Amino acid sequence: MGQMFQCCDNRQPIQQSILQEARLYRINQDYVHFFGQDWFGRDEKILFDPDKFIYLYQDYKTDQMYLEKVWLKADLANLRHGELVRTKGSVLNKKWQYLIRRGVPSVHAKTIILDILKLTYLDWDLEYLSALKVVFKNKPIPKTFKHVPVFGCQTKEDDDDEFIYMSDSQKKLQLLLQVQVLNSNGLEAVTRLLWVIKQQHYQLEYNPMLVHIIVLCLIYLTEAQTYCLIQFMIKDSQVQQNENDLRWHLIMNEQQFKNTAYTFYETVSQKSKSFAKIYDKLKAINFDYFELFQEMSISLMLTFLPFSVCLKIFVMYLNEGIKIYFRIFYASLRLLKSEILNCSSAFTIKQVIRNKMLNISITDHQKLIKQAFKLRLNNAKKTENAKASITYVKNMPCYLPIPSTESSLLTSEEFEILWDWMPSYQKLQDPNMIFSTRADGCSLRHLYHKCSSHLDSPMLLIIETTEHQVFGVFSDVMLQITNVYIGSEVFIFTFKPNQKKYFGEHNRDHLYGATEYFSFGSGRDGPAFQLDSELTKGITHESYTYQNPPLTIDGKFKVSHLEVFYLN
Repeated sequence: MGQMFQCCDNRQPIQQSILQEARLYRINQDYVHFFGQDWFGRDEKILFDPDKFIYLYQDYKTDQMYLEKVWLKADLANLRHGELVRTKGSVLNKKWQYLIRRGVPSVHAKTIILDILKLTYLDWDLEYLSALKVVFKNKPIPKTFKHVPVFGCQTKEDDDDEFIYMSDSQKKLQLLLQVQVLNSNGLEAVTRLLWVIKQQHYQLEYNPMLVHIIVLCLIYLTEAQTYCLIQFMIKDSQVQQNENDLRWHLIMNEQQFKNTAYTFYETVSQKSKSFAKIYDKLKAINFDYFELFQEMSISLMLTFLPFSVCLKIFVMYLNEGIKIYFRIFYASLRLLKSEILNCSSAFTIKQVIRNKMLNISITDHQKLIKQAFKLRLNNAKKTENAKASITYVKNMPCYLPIPSTESSLLTSEEFEILWDWMPSYQKLQDPNMIFSTRADGCSLRHLYHKCSSHLDSPMLLIIETTEHQVFGVFSDVMLQITNVYIGSEVFIFTFKPNQKKYFGEHNRDHLYGATEYFSFGSGRDGPAFQLDSELTKGITHESYTYQNPPLTIDGKFKVSHLEVFYLN
């Protein structure tokens, strides 16, 4: 008996080993097939990590060989520019629409995406370079950013130090991305694109899908091509929405998103009795069905479906517009009807949906697509007011100050921090350097003279000491000889060794300009800081005006460098 058990025990590792070897063989075949292709390039300009991509894309070889066989019917070699252009009343020639719905193989994805959106022969590099020059005012583009505009996309909590080596903007992106597929060059490209889009399209107030749209585009397209694609999508969406057409790609504000979510549930419930039962079930158990719609649409289904399926759906979306995600969302719930109706608790529904859909087979994937296109979606009536109370993360404004001359005291990220601290009506202005001790010498008289041309402008003054401490002041009035205190919105700040701001809320003793010195603050032991007529020596105290401690350890300092900017 003991030998029988020993024999059975010995068999299990053998079977497990065979399964592991089969899986490793399949993964290895995927790698060989993937790296044998040339659609993604091999140089330093690639924006995604090929190893991460092939790890996420399960059964790549089998899937791609099947898709390439389907696409043998397409005469891509003789594809004429504009043949795929969408026209009013129809999306594409039925042949192309059929092929795209089957899934586009990776080797053809770039060609198809660009032609769908009329970009095949556009000079995208020149277009993007022009946009960069306008947004960054013909100055060098910052290498790192403190902030990144994400248009309402929610950032996950930072539970560990996995991204501690990254810049703040790259870390924020990694924390909110549902799929970690981009490399460091790709993350930098996303940040630049988001800033350019924000600065160029103020009407685009809220669109949390945008971050993931850019990420998926950068797998197939260059940064410049992605910019041109997003530009097209924004302009096209405005036209389609005005015509009440469901082929638009991007919402423009939060209210539009709420209306879209509500309209979806109401419209589909009227068209499908099965979906109506699911909808009633979700309401009956107090399930937050709007949150489900939000999460699935914002993530482009990346948290609910396999990566390979999401890529295929994404290209369909580029072709046919937002109604593709309406269809997929409907089909996902429709295929899980029995599981949802059997759920007794709201807590388990999302987990059931995610577990089932993430492990969907190729056969079920084909059923999902087939089910999606059974739903007839004509132009939906606009819903002026959402009838549900939905809470979303507001798209907090981000400001990107561009100094006229590069500062040797503050980085671009530190300028962003300063702009966070400023009064809101001052944030749209940029800093222009008017004085630097390295260029203009150490004379208070000369500093007053340089400032006299900008007496109507706010001022930013930054000091670095010989002990490498960095501090300064923002003032709504320019430095000048006054012999009385002036200013109303003024704050003191430090960046080294600590990052801190001190607002002047306790009295109005801000700027005092005299012939032999100038100072900020008063009370207790003296001013927050004071500088002499040679701009080389200063003192600092705990002031009542700003409630600040001395800005240096011993209350005295020697100036290594000083810069003054006016805001315009």
